Amino acid sequence: MNIALCGGGTAGSVTPLLALWDELHIDQPRHSFLFVGTRSGFPEREMVSECHIPFTTLISGKFRRYLSLQTAVAPFLVAVGFIQAVVIFMRFQPDVIIAAGGYVSVPCVWAGWLLGKKIVFHQPDVKPGLSLAMSHYCCTKITTGFQATVDRIPGAKAIWTGNPTRVYARQGSKDLPSFPENLPLLLITGGGTGSLFMNKVLGGSLPHILERMNVTAITGKNKSPGFTANKRLRQFEFLKPRQLYQALATATIVVSRAGASILSELSDLRKASILVPLPHSPQEDNAALFSASHAAVVISQEEFSSSRLSREIDRLLQSPDDRAGLERAIARFSKPGSGKMIASIIRSLGSV
Repeated sequence: MNIALCGGGTAGSVTPLLALWDELHIDQPRHSFLFVGTRSGFPEREMVSECHIPFTTLISGKFRRYLSLQTAVAPFLVAVGFIQAVVIFMRFQPDVIIAAGGYVSVPCVWAGWLLGKKIVFHQPDVKPGLSLAMSHYCCTKITTGFQATVDRIPGAKAIWTGNPTRVYARQGSKDLPSFPENLPLLLITGGGTGSLFMNKVLGGSLPHILERMNVTAITGKNKSPGFTANKRLRQFEFLKPRQLYQALATATIVVSRAGASILSELSDLRKASILVPLPHSPQEDNAALFSASHAAVVISQEEFSSSRLSREIDRLLQSPDDRAGLERAIARFSKPGSGKMIASIIRSLGSV
């Protein structure tokens, strides 16, 4: 079976695609795969490279919910991407196309529909994005990361599967450097492309936090504010999925954006978490759901400061009961077997 994986621009759309590749590749290594990413290829090219999946890119425009020159140009870029996707799929001849959000998925889904291909769209966030709104009528099946999303999608194509997490990553890894002192560990990440804002907030609170904890900071490419070297601090621009899973698994407290993929892993690992959703993005709906369920501490970017971060860290360190309550609540969002469920849907469509 030939399978095309379409997504990119953020790690949030790439991670579930690679999780599905894990399931399908392990189950039947003779499947042929092609990953279609964004023109920039970041971060998907680096994430896909370790899987040795053939990789290609296309041009596509990003539609924004506000007026800008980029929004005005977007329809023309999508049209170019659509033509490129038609050519790519005519050559590769996929039996099933899998998209996971992001603006690169729109021309791929449209091209697949024109060519009569089976299409599975995975919606990882609580709130369906513009890419799904523009292409849901072309999809054969739509899978969702959260149960609350199903009723937001028109028609009867949607099914709640949960967000798949990487299979091989769950096997663990020991390739991150250890700390000389056995202290509680704080992991802070601004998402797949990093967050200069979150890094600056961390920089202001680091002296206080490092008195109590080891810290692993994933800053993003070229977004480090230049932390002072410290034996209790490990700083990375980017971690591959296996390494990120190890960092999450060993953390006592996690401070993170609220992307669907990282939330799924936090739920699987039962981690006490502080979420700082990216403003004006689907992350705000994700974080609101976790906040309403008391599954995480949620701080808006407007209220996220060095002093607030220090206070929340101190509170969670000093109250094991509070941490345990967050761990129990976030675990309720875990849906084991989601990757196998979606892989089963894909295999059934490929055999039709």
